[in-house]
Amino acid sequence: MLSSRPFIRLSLISLTLLPCLFMLNGCIVRDRTVVREPVEGYYDAPHHRYYHEHTWVVCEDRDPHCPPA
Repeated sequence: MLSSRPFIRLSLISLTLLPCLFMLNGCIVRDRTVVREPVEGYYDAPHHRYYHEHTWVVCEDRDPHCPPA
């Protein structure tokens, strides 16, 4: 008859290693691309607009926030 000692030993090892493996797996985080809101007054040259009060404003003639076109 086989002894149950190896089974107990294997189960104790797995009970200590598996939680460590799961905790370490949770610590690995991929780099995520975070899209941030532009800074107040940011000028977007390709679209000739600036960011003001959480919205884009298209530059008009003689607008003080925009450089001359």
